[in-house]
Amino acid sequence: GTALTTAQLDEANTAGAYFIWSPSSNVILYGDTVDIGHLVDVGAVVGIGPDWTVSGEDDVLSEMRFGHSYARTEGLTNVTPERLWLMATRDGARAVDLDADIGTIEVGKRADLVVFGRVSGDPYRAVLDSRSSDIRLVLIDGAAYYGDVALEAATAVNGMCEDFDACGTAKFLCVAGTPGSTSRAD
Repeated sequence: GTALTTAQLDEANTAGAYFIWSPSSNVILYGDTVDIGHLVDVGAVVGIGPDWTVSGEDDVLSEMRFGHSYARTEGLTNVTPERLWLMATRDGARAVDLDADIGTIEVGKRADLVVFGRVSGDPYRAVLDSRSSDIRLVLIDGAAYYGDVALEAATAVNGMCEDFDACGTAKFLCVAGTPGSTSRAD
């Protein structure tokens, strides 16, 4: 939507289009990005994610921070930490038609969760300020596939996980023996 006018964005939104915002790549490649303030104002469904690591951020947390910084620079007070969190969760899942299974924590949905160690009076700000090193646990369907070694015994999906050093933090990663493929053990 970077090249669309406000009228065209409104037309796309009215027609039920969803948007994915990749602000770092947009700004680096084009020197501009979609009118995100307007899309938030009109209630458009906007997901957020890195577009291409060569020209942008390498993970969604970094992309969220870039988007927040961009919004502050542009005076867009409606692009809040909470709104960015919704872009990364509920609205992102809706934009790719996976919201029946993921994107919110509800009975009947997959328990795909990330647990962060960063603490703040504002939980959305805590997520926004988090780095990859702040991730304590990643659950898929309620079972842990990645996280702090101290949590492995109580949460790991299976006993075939491997421990490794992630920039000075002991982590575990479960790949071998996971559902869906016998080749992952290789």
